Amino acid sequence: MKFSDLRKNFPEEPAKPAARPEKKYEEKPVERKPDEIPEAAPVEEVKRFKQEAEPPVIEAAVQVPDDMRFSIKKEEKDASARSDLKEMEKEFREKAGVVYSRALSISKETFFALNRPYVEKFSEIDYAVRILYGEMKGNPFFPGMISYLTPSNYLYSHCVNTAIISMGAAIELNMPEEEVLKVGIAAFLHDIGMPDYSELSKLERKLNENERELVKGHVASGLDKLEKIMDFERGAREITAAVISRHHERVDGSGYPDGLSGDGIDVYSGIVAAADVYEAMTHKRPWREAIEPPKVMKYFVGSMKELFPSRALKGVFSGLSMYPVGSLVSLSTGEIARVTVLNKKSFSRPVVKTLLDGEFNPMEEAYIDLMEYPLTDIEAEVEYSALAVKNPRFFSDFEISNFWVDW
Repeated sequence: MKFSDLRKNFPEEPAKPAARPEKKYEEKPVERKPDEIPEAAPVEEVKRFKQEAEPPVIEAAVQVPDDMRFSIKKEEKDASARSDLKEMEKEFREKAGVVYSRALSISKETFFALNRPYVEKFSEIDYAVRILYGEMKGNPFFPGMISYLTPSNYLYSHCVNTAIISMGAAIELNMPEEEVLKVGIAAFLHDIGMPDYSELSKLERKLNENERELVKGHVASGLDKLEKIMDFERGAREITAAVISRHHERVDGSGYPDGLSGDGIDVYSGIVAAADVYEAMTHKRPWREAIEPPKVMKYFVGSMKELFPSRALKGVFSGLSMYPVGSLVSLSTGEIARVTVLNKKSFSRPVVKTLLDGEFNPMEEAYIDLMEYPLTDIEAEVEYSALAVKNPRFFSDFEISNFWVDW
């Protein structure tokens, strides 16, 4: 992948539905059931999974010259190119921010509206999902938006992020566009029953057994609220109802509410289930810290591998990659970098941006396409706990930068 390939014409956005009279509703805090932290997969298992999923790479029968290893000195001679890349990222992220903000607003409005006896919100929900899909197809930096968290109510960003992840998985599975959009709509609404259990989400501890049983009722609440959306398209309603019903079911039969197993869990519900878990685990909750995205991907191919339909899990893995956008990683050359753009030719060789040196001190930013530097590798994810100790100011700024606030 060349950086010049990143710039594409953005697809046109669908026309926004006619404005409705703005009404204010009393906001209710919301809650969702926390996920247990599983055991990570061993390194050998991760490598095996990557080899199965990645396209084969034909090795050249020549020795790779040492100058193909990244070094900041070589990059300094092309400062103008780095400046162009920085401007390109700024441009693409600004465009992504407009779309993401619009989708968050519709998510928030939807939760408020569902306090009423009935609503007509499908056209706006459909619009939100379509603009997210359009940005996913035309903006290589857009996957990074799933790093954001809405601090006033995590559920707004959780539902939008889950829709982005789910559509990314459906795209990787080569589903038709309209099918991808239906998966996105279902993911956008999968947790609409959670506001009825809002108080439990504020607890700064794990839920006890009785509380976990109570929270399971959000599935039935979600189905009840789905019936309030009067203008829902029939085909989309059926998939959304299935996803709301089954996004906590697990292939091994350990899920709820019905304890379904195996083929009883459709691929749409499996996609949203895996996306829901990934999104929850990579974001901070009152009772625990966020987990590093690459570590969650290791869980997916380790102890969590048997929990989701294999096709759904492969789609989510392919969409997010081994090092999802936003991940902090350490390079074999010593730098600490952040993944900025995925490379579909290799799950382990994305485009990264250097942020810190090997001693965790700030350094000049440099963009590195690891496909162009075959002797430079990602050695590991950077653990947040280590970052907080070695550079607490950077870690604090990093955490704050992932909070989405519309001023």
